[in-house]
Amino acid sequence: MSSNRTKKKCAWIAIDGAKRSHDALVELDSKSRRRMKVLNEKADFERLVKYARGMASEVIVGLEPSADYHRPLAYFLLKAGLDVRLVSSLAVARTREALNNSWDKNDPLDAQVILHLLKTTKTNPFHDPVLAGHNDLQELSNSHAQLSKRRTRLQHSIVNHYLALYFPEVERFMTHSRAHWFGKLVSAFPTPASVLTLSEDEFIERGGELVKGKQSKTALLRAYDQAAQNSIGVPLEEGTPALEMYRRIVEEHLTLSVKRRELEATADALLKSNRDYQILRSLPGIGPILALTILAEAGVLRRFGHERQ
Repeated sequence: MSSNRTKKKCAWIAIDGAKRSHDALVELDSKSRRRMKVLNEKADFERLVKYARGMASEVIVGLEPSADYHRPLAYFLLKAGLDVRLVSSLAVARTREALNNSWDKNDPLDAQVILHLLKTTKTNPFHDPVLAGHNDLQELSNSHAQLSKRRTRLQHSIVNHYLALYFPEVERFMTHSRAHWFGKLVSAFPTPASVLTLSEDEFIERGGELVKGKQSKTALLRAYDQAAQNSIGVPLEEGTPALEMYRRIVEEHLTLSVKRRELEATADALLKSNRDYQILRSLPGIGPILALTILAEAGVLRRFGHERQ
């Protein structure tokens, strides 16, 4: 049976993004191809849009994510009304190996692989977080992740260097990575000598101000004092540059801990009226940051037809 419907012509633009410029490979319905270099400049973005609009075909653009270098171009193309598709980096890597029997990576070759995936419809619509309305969530989530990484690095330095060298017996008191009181106590009393300048009663009184809300704090502080009396730590005198560096690292760790808590409170306040956030928080093991991360990366959850998507 014949059909009077005419198949609409299609043109594909495969773009491999980079910091200063993007490699674009254009294929028309006639199978002719053209390579383009698109600089990260407004004039080149406009030139690409004008070229795409001048085609007598439906234009589909495919972008492989590359850090955040692809984002300005993707936003520009979407605002211009073009159909922009996201091409998975994992799919590009595996397809490159399958098609070329090689892991060799170069921009022109990647553009060909992106074009192949684009033509075989192995792509997803590109959802720009600014246009989709969840860019604030992404930035909040990214900032929390960066703060957490920096804090973790400092914590490892404190535990594996400073405590191990100068006061190894007190590591056992850090029962939780979020034990803010422990950081304040170590900042005030970083070495056995700093504890032993006070009597046990004086230390318990001073230390009690730093571990407010901690149950059995008297017993904990007495054990801390006992650890100082029997420490094998390398002596470190007050007023030395080494002790100053030690305290500076602990103080920076405390500052990052406070900033992380502030971000978590901001996320909870921003999302507390969000229905998806409320549902996520009702699940065991999902706190404010995990719920924030899910919504920041996925956007509006109702755009997915099935949970496996």
